[in-house]
Amino acid sequence: MNPYEAMGREDLLNPCRPVGEVAFTAFARAVDARIQVACRHCPPQAPEGAYCAWTFRLKSTRPPLEPTYE
Repeated sequence: MNPYEAMGREDLLNPCRPVGEVAFTAFARAVDARIQVACRHCPPQAPEGAYCAWTFRLKSTRPPLEPTYE
């Protein structure tokens, strides 16, 4: 069994999410403090055939645009 297959087993400890949250957040902050990190899914909650998936989003520092009415 490869390590990725083992990650999906309910009876095993899956450190992917907590480790990823710390590691990816630290990495993102080192690049740009505006980057936000979110876990999309990690085993055992990942869909069949999928493993870890993360989203990196740049938080805007600009105020939202005001709607213009003509």
